[in-house]
Amino acid sequence: MSPDNYNVNLSGHIGDIKIIMDMDKIRTKYKVKPIAEFPIKNKNSTFTDLAIAKPKINKDFYTELFNIIKNSAMNPDLLMKKIEQYKKENKVSPVTSTALRNLYYDYINSWAITANGESFHLKKFGEIVKRTATGREGEERIQVKDSLPLSYVKEIMIPTKFKGTKEIEAVLPRAKQLVPKITWYDSDQSIASQRINNIKMKKINKSY
Repeated sequence: MSPDNYNVNLSGHIGDIKIIMDMDKIRTKYKVKPIAEFPIKNKNSTFTDLAIAKPKINKDFYTELFNIIKNSAMNPDLLMKKIEQYKKENKVSPVTSTALRNLYYDYINSWAITANGESFHLKKFGEIVKRTATGREGEERIQVKDSLPLSYVKEIMIPTKFKGTKEIEAVLPRAKQLVPKITWYDSDQSIASQRINNIKMKKINKSY
């Protein structure tokens, strides 16, 4: 994590230990490349939908859709028009039609994160709503030959729930020698933890 994403809530399944990198120091020695990739889940889902439709659409249209998805190359509004136009000009089975529709909705979720502030429309609950793309995911890739030394770490933030944990306590003395700042924080206040707790409470309520 870079300092400008200091308050980001991490996914609940990765342990919530935050390592804050000194990006200014890193950039003096290493190449830092911003990346704006499709969210992996949506990307895979979109290509799965395209694979379902592939046997029933012509090769040129398949290739065109593949490149659009791969490169996030088209506004969702225009993609929908392209799909509808193809369906109008060609005989499309219900299964293929559903796959193309699902492809469009999975693509929307990717576009909203990866496109650079462009607006588009989404049919939701029977209404057309305007939605604005948010731009890049904010992820950066650092190119190193072996590993990144701890001297490039500004801070390590450890959830208070790990206090007293044998494995954590064992490495703390050495970590304090190598990293300028080690702090504890309440990860139970994270968005991910709150969602998990809400799900647990719903299950408990249903059991009564």
